[in-house]
Amino acid sequence: MTASLAWFDTDKCFIDGRWAPAQSNEFLPLEDPSRGAEIGAIARGRSGDVNAAVDAAERALKGDWGRLAAAERGRLLMRLGELVKTRVDETRGWKPSTSASRPGWGAPTRWRWRATWSSTAAQPTR
Repeated sequence: MTASLAWFDTDKCFIDGRWAPAQSNEFLPLEDPSRGAEIGAIARGRSGDVNAAVDAAERALKGDWGRLAAAERGRLLMRLGELVKTRVDETRGWKPSTSASRPGWGAPTRWRWRATWSSTAAQPTR
């Protein structure tokens, strides 16, 4: 009972720029807490998947992404939030029914909020 979108594969983990099966080949059920009903499942990443994702992130920081100015990374994350927002209707069914229509809830807001971190991350701490 997994959700299926062309741009998001709930049966796999997104690591190093590609979708790959979780090393465990297990799935985690997703429940709507307002109803207690299962609404889908996602790939269950374990320590091997986490380690692979961390290794990929470290490589990315040594590459083009890490060479971008913090403000530019923030601009790109802001754009990602806007793109996610354009597809919010596709993911509406994944949210608990009690919060699906609440303004400001969900991934678009979180991506835009994270994008603002870049302006403070670039500032010296002392």
